Amino acid sequence: MSRARSSIHLPETLLAVIRKRRWTEADARAILQAQRAKGVSVVGFARKAGLSVHRLHNWRKKLRVAEAASSARPPRLLPVSVITAAGQEGSQEAPGGLEVLLRGGRRIRVAGPFEPSVLAQLVRTLETLAC
Repeated sequence: MSRARSSIHLPETLLAVIRKRRWTEADARAILQAQRAKGVSVVGFARKAGLSVHRLHNWRKKLRVAEAASSARPPRLLPVSVITAAGQEGSQEAPGGLEVLLRGGRRIRVAGPFEPSVLAQLVRTLETLAC
């Protein structure tokens, strides 16, 4: 005796989405929203709707990553003042040099005197490169 698989009632529009070979981001959002609205786990929803659990988990992850990336704030450059050992502001020469840490772990090390505007332009340029 075989056990009948219980199904989940979904609107015809979502059933059409489920049958599609490829989902758009909007399709995936609609399916995952329906899953949350039904109050069942992803695994339970997938089984009842005849979907691949792997597919739902992949879309959840993809959407989370996309949302995190879109909400990330771009880095800002902040003004700094260089203070000499004597406590006087304005000198660009420091005995230990200067190190600027960029995104992705890149670093700029400056030894000796430097022009602040050139360094600022260099940092802006390097931060726009996708390395």
